[in-house]
Amino acid sequence: MNNIRYFLIITFLALAIIANAQDGTFSKVFSANSYDEGIAAFRMPNKTYRIIANTGAWGWGSNNIWYIALDTNANFAWHKTIGFGGIDIANAAAMDSQGNIYIVGSSTSESANSYQMLYLALDSAGATITKKYYGGVDWDFGNGITLLNDTTLAIVGETYSYAQKQSDAWLQKIKLNGDIIFSTTIGGDKKEAFYAVEEDYSGNLLAVGNSQSFGNGSYDAILYHFNNLGDSISRIIKKDTTDACFLDIEIAADSAYYVAGYQRDTTDSYQDFLMHKYSKDNILQWNEESIRAGQEASYKALQFNGKNIMALGSSTKYGGEGDNLYCNYIQSSTGYWLSGFGVGESGDEYIYSVNIDTANTNTFYLLTGTTTSFDMVHSGVYFIRMNSNMEFDETVIVDMPSSISSSNNSEIDINVFPNPVMNILSLNRAEAIANKDVNINIYDVSGKCIYNSIWNKNSGISFSINASTWAKGTYNIITETDGNSSSQIIIKN
Repeated sequence: MNNIRYFLIITFLALAIIANAQDGTFSKVFSANSYDEGIAAFRMPNKTYRIIANTGAWGWGSNNIWYIALDTNANFAWHKTIGFGGIDIANAAAMDSQGNIYIVGSSTSESANSYQMLYLALDSAGATITKKYYGGVDWDFGNGITLLNDTTLAIVGETYSYAQKQSDAWLQKIKLNGDIIFSTTIGGDKKEAFYAVEEDYSGNLLAVGNSQSFGNGSYDAILYHFNNLGDSISRIIKKDTTDACFLDIEIAADSAYYVAGYQRDTTDSYQDFLMHKYSKDNILQWNEESIRAGQEASYKALQFNGKNIMALGSSTKYGGEGDNLYCNYIQSSTGYWLSGFGVGESGDEYIYSVNIDTANTNTFYLLTGTTTSFDMVHSGVYFIRMNSNMEFDETVIVDMPSSISSSNNSEIDINVFPNPVMNILSLNRAEAIANKDVNINIYDVSGKCIYNSIWNKNSGISFSINASTWAKGTYNIITETDGNSSSQIIIKN
C-alpha cells in the first residue's frame, strides 16, 4: 500500500513579532482531508516526536484517536488510528519519562447509546498498554489529565451518570493500569465540569472548570482544592454576570498558581481572555481580564517561560481572518503583558496544548492545535515548535498521509518495533490474541508483497523478522486474525 504524501509550502501571517526561520523551529500541518484536530505533542526519549490527535478519516468508527509519529527532524514517519468500534476521542494527554503516553477522552465504543470517560495508556509504538472506561448509563466525558508520579495520574471531566441533578464536575485519581484510587464529584442543581488538573507541592490536587450551580447562576469559573484522599478542602468561584470558565492551571515554584480561560462581556455579546494569579492561600494576586471590544478570545493552555508565563489560545483580534492562534507572554509577578503574537490565515486556528521540548540544551515549546486554513477540506492538526523567544519558522509544511498506517480494535493489538528498523523487526501481541494464529504480510511502496508468514498461536507472544536485506524506504506490514486486521507503516533505515 502506497504512503503518498503531498507537501504544500505556505506562508502565514504572524503579528507582533517577526517569526522568520529560526534554527530548530518549524510549523507543520497534518491532515487526512477530514475533521482532524491536534490535542498534544511530545518529544520522546529517543528525540523523535509523537502527536496525539483526533481524526474522522480512518479507523473503526466515525471518529478515532490519531497517533502520529515523526522522526528526529519532525518529518512524518508513520501513523495509526486507535478506535474500538464507536466514537473514540482524545481530549488531553501526558507522557512519562519512558515515552509512554496517557490519554483521557470520551468513547461510545463500550456503550453505544452514551459516552463514557475513556482512559488509554500507549507505549512509544502506539500499542495499547491499558484501556479503561469510566461512567454509567448516561453521558460521561474526560477532559484533563496530569501525571502525578511513576504510578499514578489524576483525570478530570464531567459526569451525568453520577450527578446530583444535571452534570457534576468529576475528579479521579487512578493507577497507571486504570484502577481507581478515589473518585469524587462536585455539583449542585445544574451543570458543572472540570477541564484541567494539577498537583501542588503539598500533594493536593487543584481542578479548574465552570459551574452553573454555584455563583451568579450563569456559567461561573471554579477552582477546587482536594487533598490526597479526594476531599474538597477549599474552592474559588469567580462570580460572573455572564459566562466564565477556567480551562488550564499552572503551579509556580512558590506554590502560587495561575488559572486562565475566558469570560463574556456584560452584554453577553463577545468573549474575552481571563487570567488570574492566586497565592497558595487562595488570595488573588492579580487578574488580567480587560475587555477588548469586539473580539472572541480564550486562553486554553499555560506554560512557564523562565520566571514568567505564556498563555495560549485563540483570538479574533490578533492575526488574520477568523479565529487565530494567539500567544501572550505575561510577567508573572504583576500580570503585565510583555509581548505576544497572533497567527492565522483565511480560516480558523486554535491551540489546545503546549509542552516543553527539552531534547536540546536550549528550551523549545511544542504547540499543538487545529487549523481550517491552508486549503483544508475540513480541518487539520496544527503543530509548531517555538523557541524560548517565541520565534518560529513562518513557512508551513502541510503533510497529508494518504492511507491507513495502522488501526486497532479491541480484538487485535500488535506492537511492531523498532520503527525505523535497521536489522530485526519485532512483533509482540496482546493477551487477547495470544491463542490465535496471525497472518503477516509486508508490502513495499509498489504494492509487492516481500514477506509472508503465519505467526502460529503456539509460537509465543513475540515474533522476529529479519529486515537487514530490505532496501531503505517505506513498507506496510499488515497483520490479520479472525477477519480483523491491523496495518502499520515501517521505515527501513
